[in-house]
Amino acid sequence: MRDNIITQNRLKELLNYDNELGVFTWIKPTSNRVKAGQLAGTPHSMGYTTIKLDRYLYLAHRLAWFYVHGSWPNEIDHIDHNKTNNKISNLRDTSHSDNMKNQKIRNTNTSGINGVYWDASRGKWASSIHVKNRNIHLGRFVDIEDAKKARSDADKKYLYHQNHGDK
Repeated sequence: MRDNIITQNRLKELLNYDNELGVFTWIKPTSNRVKAGQLAGTPHSMGYTTIKLDRYLYLAHRLAWFYVHGSWPNEIDHIDHNKTNNKISNLRDTSHSDNMKNQKIRNTNTSGINGVYWDASRGKWASSIHVKNRNIHLGRFVDIEDAKKARSDADKKYLYHQNHGDK
């Protein structure tokens, strides 16, 4: 997938973007398989929507940003973690580091709280946070709520997004 190949004028010639719904529709289809007015894009294996324009494949959320702002984003964060919600109000241009501060809770998480895990060797809850390629240990706690508070305080201190760790 590429950026910087298509111009904003060409994009707007081919597609209409509805920023309230977060969807693209064809104005001028580039294939016989689609018609003007049809929704543009197909699901990608990673859950994102892709759109093929002039032989190049683009991620719809990046196109949405480019369509509205006229510049290519560094990295797009879906604020609500829904990879198909391409409403401009749900997208933010961010660095990779900041994008990592707004992740869904991993499906391997057993505590239900990001950065909190059971330390079986000590029989306590442990809390940690990842900052600038370092894992920072926040402490071990008898009560899971104390471990959760330590992580929540660290999230604020290190400017993690308020949705970080949501399901």
